[in-house]
Amino acid sequence: MTGYGGLVNELQEERADLRTKLAENERQLAAAYAELARERADKAALQGEINTLTAENTQLRARITALGGDPQ
Repeated sequence: MTGYGGLVNELQEERADLRTKLAENERQLAAAYAELARERADKAALQGEINTLTAENTQLRARITALGGDPQ
């Protein structure tokens, strides 16, 4: 009975260790997804700013040209 009881205890301990590791991995995975989402949002915001500035520069160059200047 001791051998069987020991085996059961070992299995319970191993399951507990695996559950602990699984929970930690799930936490790290959630953190990684959250970081990726933040980076994507930051990238989207930056792309929006680039688009706005590019459009504004196009308008400014056109206005300079319309006033007889060289927009360089």
